Amino acid sequence: MSSSIERELVRCRQSAEEGYELANAKYSDIKNTLIDAANSLSKTDKEQSQVSRIRNSELVEKQKSELQQLRNRIDYIGSDLKNLRGRMKDFSIVVYGRTMAGKSTLMEILTHGNGQSIGKGSQRTTLDVRDYHWNGLKITDVPGISAFGGEADERLALEAAKKADLILFLLTSDAPQPDEAEKLAQLRSLGKPVLGVINVKMSFNINDDLDIEDLQDRMADTSTINATINQFKKFSANHNQDWSGIKFVATHLLSAYQSQDKNPKVFRISRFAEVEEFILDKVRNDGRFLRIKTFADSVAVPMSNVILEIYKQSGNTLRESDVWFDKRRQLGEWREKFLAR
Repeated sequence: MSSSIERELVRCRQSAEEGYELANAKYSDIKNTLIDAANSLSKTDKEQSQVSRIRNSELVEKQKSELQQLRNRIDYIGSDLKNLRGRMKDFSIVVYGRTMAGKSTLMEILTHGNGQSIGKGSQRTTLDVRDYHWNGLKITDVPGISAFGGEADERLALEAAKKADLILFLLTSDAPQPDEAEKLAQLRSLGKPVLGVINVKMSFNINDDLDIEDLQDRMADTSTINATINQFKKFSANHNQDWSGIKFVATHLLSAYQSQDKNPKVFRISRFAEVEEFILDKVRNDGRFLRIKTFADSVAVPMSNVILEIYKQSGNTLRESDVWFDKRRQLGEWREKFLAR
């Protein structure tokens, strides 16, 4: 590990503590607000019990139920925040990509592995979440997009992403798929920063000089690579997002794996060194901010959804209250007419 990265990771751990304190304070404020709302509702219910004729028990009970559901969701956010703090020492990166896109190969290169996991994407299970460590960073490989585990795999991958400081999103140079775009949109809705890696697809044999020449030409063809990236970014319009700021770097993972520690020339042509520097530069430049952001987002993003739900419930309550007050008015008019008669 370089000394600059080591120093930055120490600062990142300090920033993580700041992020936790910030997020926890906001979480406590929101939780107290809901407690105050529950107390106010109980007071209203008690006052209504004294005027049984116009008591709207159904509305109050509905509000109580909705409020309890919100409090349960808040408790879940608090649990997530607590678990996140337990992982505070690690700067966490999660690798996303469709099944067989090359995620396992990428991990094998980073960790100088023996290749045992390469090509086994179709054999993944929902319990198969792998943690690796590289340059002091924790990198997690999750089940691939469209994996055979279906919804269970997707939930597992999403939970890992929620706890990550950075997402490494892996594409292949053959036609990007709408389901890949859908997952990226989901990750962006969590507020997660994304670095893109595009794996240039071609068969390769390190002992074949023609393959090496072909690889060199393929990696030099930046116009074709950029066209693929731009094609994928156009999917953002379908999700009302803007992906123009997401940076991608191209590499050929298979040649990088075959040449690592064996053939410096081929490894250089594979451009995998650019991927490594791509990641490390992000940590050096934005690591502390990203660590704080992870904790802030763990509260802010789910709470924004809760607040929308509160607004919706408040609107429904106002409409139901109008009906109730109209009935109360009618009852008052009936009473006056009855007394007059």
